[in-house]
Amino acid sequence: MKSYLRILGAVLGAAALLAPLHAETVYSDQTSFLAANPNVTTDDLSALTPYIGGNILGPIIGTNGITYSSSSGFFFVDGPDWYSLSNTTIRILDSAASSMTLSFTPDTDAVGFYFSSLFDSDVADIDVYGGSGLIYSGAFPAANSGAGNYFGISGTAPIAEITIAPEGNNYIDIGDVSNAVVTPEPFSVTLLGSGFALLLAKRRRKAATR
Repeated sequence: MKSYLRILGAVLGAAALLAPLHAETVYSDQTSFLAANPNVTTDDLSALTPYIGGNILGPIIGTNGITYSSSSGFFFVDGPDWYSLSNTTIRILDSAASSMTLSFTPDTDAVGFYFSSLFDSDVADIDVYGGSGLIYSGAFPAANSGAGNYFGISGTAPIAEITIAPEGNNYIDIGDVSNAVVTPEPFSVTLLGSGFALLLAKRRRKAATR
């Protein structure tokens, strides 16, 4: 039995060493983010079209499994060119000076979204959390017109939540939220499979000699 455990430990250790070590990559434009993370799915929030110009109670479950929560308990929905702000997508926002939280399905390793500040430019504080705590934190200018700004992150430990909040007394909205779930590295999977096959073969040989 001990020899089985030693072999299994060696296999698992080798898989861990051979798996690539990732450092987070932060993106400021959607094109680069999507090119680097082609397996993402994007929630354009089109399901909220009937609510443009009005409020909706949170939390909201997105089409790609993201849960949107607001500190105030509700969201306002704005749409393309709502209030002459020239936004090009449907956006959701919390009340002034309040934060939003995006919660993700397990093993999410890439997230990106547009964000902007209504009425006045501001700075958005964006914090990214994994299962064991804070992974990444940054402050980003938030424009108040056009498509706004973009934030994307990938290559981290699995992402559990992201919080977005304005530094000033403004409204930060978000839209076109993309996320992807990590898949096992092919070589690591092959190595683990080979290790378990070796264990099985050794057990069969031992049983045959009895």
